[in-house]
Amino acid sequence: MAKNKMVSIVVPIYNQENYLNTSIPSLINQKYENIEIILVNDGSTDKSSEIILKYAAVDSRIKIVNKENGGLVDATLAGIKSAEGKYIAFLDPDDRIGNDFISNFMEYMEDGIDCIAAGFYREKNGRLDPYFLYEDSVYEGNAVEELRNSYLYNKNFDGIPNVLFVSRWNKLYDAQCVKKTAEKFAMYKGISLGEDTIFTYLMLGNCKKVKTIKAPNSYFYNLSNQNSMMKNTAVENHLNRSRVAFEAFFKLLKADNNNILQAYALYYHLINSIFNRALQSDYSTFKVLYKTLRKDDIYKKSVVVLFESAKGLRSKYLLCAKRICIFPNMYLFMTSGMLRCAKGLKRFINSTKVLLKNISKKGIAEAFRAHKFYNSRLRAFEEIQKELPLLEERIMPILESYLNKKTILEDAPVSDKVFVFWWDGFENAPYIVQQCLKSVIKYHKGMDVVKISKNNYKNYTDINPVILADFEKGKISVQTFSDILRFNLLKNNGGTWIDATIFFTKEYRLADYLSDKPFETVEFASSRYFLAYKNNVCSWSGYFIASRKNSVFVSAVDSVFEQYYLKYRTYSIYFFIDAVMMISKLCKLDGGVLDTVHYNHGDMFVLMKMLNKDFDPMISDTIGMIPQKLQWQYKNNASDKSVAKKLFLENEVV
Repeated sequence: MAKNKMVSIVVPIYNQENYLNTSIPSLINQKYENIEIILVNDGSTDKSSEIILKYAAVDSRIKIVNKENGGLVDATLAGIKSAEGKYIAFLDPDDRIGNDFISNFMEYMEDGIDCIAAGFYREKNGRLDPYFLYEDSVYEGNAVEELRNSYLYNKNFDGIPNVLFVSRWNKLYDAQCVKKTAEKFAMYKGISLGEDTIFTYLMLGNCKKVKTIKAPNSYFYNLSNQNSMMKNTAVENHLNRSRVAFEAFFKLLKADNNNILQAYALYYHLINSIFNRALQSDYSTFKVLYKTLRKDDIYKKSVVVLFESAKGLRSKYLLCAKRICIFPNMYLFMTSGMLRCAKGLKRFINSTKVLLKNISKKGIAEAFRAHKFYNSRLRAFEEIQKELPLLEERIMPILESYLNKKTILEDAPVSDKVFVFWWDGFENAPYIVQQCLKSVIKYHKGMDVVKISKNNYKNYTDINPVILADFEKGKISVQTFSDILRFNLLKNNGGTWIDATIFFTKEYRLADYLSDKPFETVEFASSRYFLAYKNNVCSWSGYFIASRKNSVFVSAVDSVFEQYYLKYRTYSIYFFIDAVMMISKLCKLDGGVLDTVHYNHGDMFVLMKMLNKDFDPMISDTIGMIPQKLQWQYKNNASDKSVAKKLFLENEVV
């Protein structure tokens, strides 16, 4: 059986000092321990060599291959040559993998399989977007050859087909298949762009059996390091490298009497990557690129090839724009201006639908009041950046009396109460809210889960009567009131606040972190990118917080909500709570407690993107790293095989 065989993981490295302290630990921490980690140092001139040596000193499974700089293909070949495992996997040094990455693959690996491919996650600034392959399938015989002829271009798919995906790193290979592939791959050392496409094509030529897994395995493909700012020399270099890759792939396909349209697809996708980055750069950079492409017959043909197979209206529109436009500014207008107009029109239509629906339900006056809050939410991100300086000026005087205070832990007890709030009560709450509540109860055994609603919130709070009166008049939205409520609850009772749309797949008790601090929340992978101000970044999740009773922090924030409203009779912006948190962090409130929040590599928003996809155990660790924030509007119409069915309807633990 394949289960206990050694896996070699090859990492080609050239000047990656900024990423190695993330990527290498992700290898060391694999659950599947029978691995060798081959770090190929391709003549790095930064601190990569030092970092590699540091990790090799503490893990004997690390094998360092030092060589003169020869490029990515050459470094990959050196790693393959050194591999002693039965199977081989690859990791790009600026990416990372979950600790279940290899074990997930090995659960599916069987003798006779040459390659397993799985979905993965695109990661940008901590936000994860799952990429699913087309289907769970096994390819043998002629089916492998058909896959080889269509894995990059297939008229049944928009863009790059998701049947297999082109990269080396979303796969696990039989080592003999890879080593045989390396013999021909050595002919392409001069390729420095699109080399994965050629590798995959050659590899499929040596495969007798290929398995695809639809669900994403825990490979996190880092998009954050793809800088959009470019120089003209970089554009020219990219174009030259793209042409070299096209010519090599075209020649290879023609020699094998295979589908040469795949070479045009490769060229289009290579150019498109720099095309989109140039659009975000300065006009002169884009102009240089476009001036070149207008004379590029290969690019023009590649656009035609992709246009003929494009299924989606948006895809056809963009390809058509590239095909017919004469001047760069025309394309810029068509792709950015018209698309912005389309988005604005869509927003207006949706807003009008909401208004009309509310009028029929609540009457004109109440509907327009709710519509004001709805539109404020749409502008929330722009508002908070714009209004923060003014809010700081207004809030700092309120916080002044708290600045030199720090919670005395002995006088501020930890509570076992867990507060979950739904204004109209949980009996008739939306389906998703009810399922989230079940998960809270399930994973907080022994704690007092308190269901807060309009019927009982006054039993636990002392919110100012003026605020309550204006809330009842509709001058304060339910969303903002819940922000007021959570801090007042924690001030008076202590405990944990969990938003009604947070779902748990395993135990995650925030109150356990209060043993030596007054307040806790969680900073996760993408939260710090939500808000930045005066060299500080977001380090909290306002919908998941815990506090000791009467801690300085929650008392101060509760005071801000009260005094600010009494003075200004508004909370100014939708994200008022986050503005207060940021200002509290700036002034080191309660001993700088927001600087000591624990960090979690997970993404609280990834599960929502997968609910209607087919469930696979491979996703369990990724969604289980951190409680997941869902949307109450989710409709319960998933299939019996879906993630939602597994997690909600069957109420099973993953």
